[in-house]
Amino acid sequence: MRYFLVFLLIFLGNIKLFSQEWLARYNGPDSLSDGAQMIVLDNEGNVYVTGGSNYQQSFCDIVTIKYNPNGEIQWISRYNGPGNYDDYPTAMTIDSYGNVYVTGATCYRSGNYVELDYVTIKYDRNGREKWVAIYDGPGSGIFDWDEATAIAVDNEGNVYVTGQSSGGSNTFFDFATIKYDSNGFVQWIRRYESGGWDQPRAIALDNYNNIYVTGGYNGGGETHYDYLTLKYNREGELLSAACYSGPGL
Repeated sequence: MRYFLVFLLIFLGNIKLFSQEWLARYNGPDSLSDGAQMIVLDNEGNVYVTGGSNYQQSFCDIVTIKYNPNGEIQWISRYNGPGNYDDYPTAMTIDSYGNVYVTGATCYRSGNYVELDYVTIKYDRNGREKWVAIYDGPGSGIFDWDEATAIAVDNEGNVYVTGQSSGGSNTFFDFATIKYDSNGFVQWIRRYESGGWDQPRAIALDNYNNIYVTGGYNGGGETHYDYLTLKYNREGELLSAACYSGPGL
């Protein structure tokens, strides 16, 4: 027993004790539900959080917060879309200058339907809104559903957004990838459709600013999804489309 206690003391003496350095809470102006969705850190240790925040006058807004390395709030930016309805983020990134980019969906009522569009927001390092870009795809009515799902930014400040976009009753969801310049102006839009449900989930860039988009599709009319990965060059030309179907049913 004595040897066991000695061993236990030695073991405990070598354990590094970790303490919570800080905890930050955010409660929206109406004290309703608030939920963070994404978090990003920069090279200086600043922390960026974005999510949805409910508000009586505008349902759910996109709220983005910057904390310094000590957990102190540097700024809070709240976005309410033109439809004064639900807005929510799905992805966030930052660039080397401290600009923050958030993308997701902005909703609005149209007759009996709730329609969605891409929304992409750029903030400067001080939380000032620099520009907002909205994309409304070709679908209409019940088929007007456009939701951005991923975002990337290159060294020149160009912004790339991809997501699922309704092409109408015949194509359901398509991959819709957009390139914006550093001022938020559209450079090109590329849609890829397999005839079924195409739903991208991630986007990446290489050193030559080729764009890679990946996700799932069931264009063959089957009930299961397969991988779909697209490669575009910087001008938006489709260079390749690769599919993978696993061995399962």
